[in-house]
Amino acid sequence: MTMPLAFQPACQPLFSTGLPHTNVHAALSLLRDVVPNVLVCPRLPQRSPREHLHLQSMHGFPGWVLGDSPTTMGAHVERSAMQPALNQLSLDYLQHHTGRAGLGAEDSAVLAEVLRHPPTPPVQLAIFQLAGPISLALQITDEQRRPLIYDDELLDALVQHLALRAAWLGARLQPTAAQVMIWLHESFLGALGTDFCPISHETALDIIEQVFLHAPTLRGLSITDLDGMAPDQQQRLWQVALESQLDLIACTSASAPVLATLGPQLAAYLQAGGAIMWRIVPTESGEVVATTDLRQLHLSFSQIVEQLAVAGVAPALVRAQAFIGASTSIAHLSPEHATQVGQHCRTLAQMLGSEPPVHAVHAV
Repeated sequence: MTMPLAFQPACQPLFSTGLPHTNVHAALSLLRDVVPNVLVCPRLPQRSPREHLHLQSMHGFPGWVLGDSPTTMGAHVERSAMQPALNQLSLDYLQHHTGRAGLGAEDSAVLAEVLRHPPTPPVQLAIFQLAGPISLALQITDEQRRPLIYDDELLDALVQHLALRAAWLGARLQPTAAQVMIWLHESFLGALGTDFCPISHETALDIIEQVFLHAPTLRGLSITDLDGMAPDQQQRLWQVALESQLDLIACTSASAPVLATLGPQLAAYLQAGGAIMWRIVPTESGEVVATTDLRQLHLSFSQIVEQLAVAGVAPALVRAQAFIGASTSIAHLSPEHATQVGQHCRTLAQMLGSEPPVHAVHAV
């Protein structure tokens, strides 16, 4: 990593960047209540379809067509309409010109509000989330329904587009916080190593790091939805990620067994200042949220810490470099249940941050 977090997370909560609110001030109020020292600019897709993660991230891409649906359905890239803008994108990228890469209030109402009224004094960390290039390239298609990842020119253009947006966001958010993080959400990394995805694990991480190349920010990445990925493929992905320049990696508890096979690499990553966000507070439905057992979550995280301790990663180090978060975006919940998720994250973080160190029995 190039510049690690200036503070130790120490199991503090970190909220998801998708919220169900339609009111900007209500969304920001919830975030301030849960984690006052971190400013997250959440998406509000219930307010506008343009705040869906993929639509927000693709806004301004050459040939981008939203379609008639009020959701992400029908959105695609129209090749016949893209060439002049594609040339301009390449020129902007070469000249590091970010003026055309910005987001307006119609695309991110919270960002617009934060830039109008930045926090005083600045917070410790400001975060903005974008969809990652691999997931976008696998899901976004041209007018013939061909994913962009199969076209080298369009994949390069997508990386340039995201890199300029990351640089624009980093510069705009700089006055709001001591540090700024651009966080890429990759929900399709589980496709690596399959016939569906034509690139390797190493190439995927190289592409992800290219997005950060000109952004003066911390680098975050979500590694989720790996359930269908073979354990050896998960291990390969995690090894590449831990040896990259990432400052924060978000994952679920399902990644703990794989990380336990990479004890030395994980320890080195954490010792260098890298952080792991453990997405362990359930958010599948309002009923699940209402019946969440915090004692069971506390036990589950303690078991993760013990498992990693057996692999040689000191429990104190795991806790010191851990954030606690929701398992997914909570944009699908009601505002009331979203508030409850925030309370769960905050309470669980307090429980974990106050407990004594785990003394694990190491294998002989």
